[in-house]
Amino acid sequence: VSLLESDVDYQETARLQRMMDVRVDEPYASLPYNPMKQTIALFLSEFLYYSLREEQANPELYGYLVNSLLWLDNQRDRFANFPLTFLIHLSRFLGFWPDREEARKVLRQGEEALVPLMLRMDFPTMHLFRFTREQRQRLLQVLNDYYRLHVPHFPELRSMAILREVLSS
Repeated sequence: VSLLESDVDYQETARLQRMMDVRVDEPYASLPYNPMKQTIALFLSEFLYYSLREEQANPELYGYLVNSLLWLDNQRDRFANFPLTFLIHLSRFLGFWPDREEARKVLRQGEEALVPLMLRMDFPTMHLFRFTREQRQRLLQVLNDYYRLHVPHFPELRSMAILREVLSS
């Protein structure tokens, strides 16, 4: 997992693009060496692959992605809610920030109270929001289902099971 800067000789008609130069933009200090962070990064890479396929160039979104991963890299602990927080805020860039009414489409009876909590989370304060392991896993599934409602051809993610396993330990 690395942030790379690359120069590409882009040919619209070519099936395969030619890379002119690739450099590590900002090396990670802990993300490649921490199993929990690696698992989160694996999950996010699969999630982003499917959710951003139709996106055009978007400097604000790119900045959000880079800054979020650098934030995760710099954390020593208390980042279990990172995937939830990341996905909630990513939805704003993609144009479908959740509201309570829409969230009811993917929630079970009695889960409505969790939505306002998730909407208030951000990276500096997410550790203050206490969820049980089951709640965190359920919220991750709810967010996956929410994206499946809004992103065409968004599949059930293979890395979700791995992330659930790592976050449950």
